[in-house]
Amino acid sequence: MSESKAPNLPKPVRTLFLIVLVISPLYWLIMTEHGRLSYDQLMLSLFGKDTISLKIENLGADITEELFIEQFPDVEFVCEERKTEFGDRLCQASVGAFNELPSQHMSLFFSNNSLQALKVVYQLAYHELAVEKMEIQVKAEGQPLDYSSEMIEWRTPAGVVLLNRIVPKRHEDAAILWIAK
Repeated sequence: MSESKAPNLPKPVRTLFLIVLVISPLYWLIMTEHGRLSYDQLMLSLFGKDTISLKIENLGADITEELFIEQFPDVEFVCEERKTEFGDRLCQASVGAFNELPSQHMSLFFSNNSLQALKVVYQLAYHELAVEKMEIQVKAEGQPLDYSSEMIEWRTPAGVVLLNRIVPKRHEDAAILWIAK
């Protein structure tokens, strides 16, 4: 009976192989956009940040505060009476991801218990990904209204989605905004 034996590689080759085996995943995590996104998503879930997944095209003024919050029982929304340009009530929540896009927080604006606007502030490093995701998610419903300005606009059945075309200078300007018609 013959005994199977692994080839005995020279020590420099084995060392090089081990270095490549260790460095490759680190390179992927640090140097590629997909790697950074995967790392951020992993860290956000490990630290218990909430994730919200919803179809923006399903938003409408027929959604009430109770109905929206009921859909996301794990997310801690803080609501208060506050006069804004979109209504008289504001609900906010810290979120880790919105539709798999690393995010910071979400704001919901209600007027007479009717959803008037939604704003999601995402991580500035993922601006290009935000544009891509909105292209895929919202474009199916309607073509962009305007590609020439600094904002990209898409129509949805019950509103308009706005997103900066260029990378914003400030973190708080890195936002996806849905406004009811």
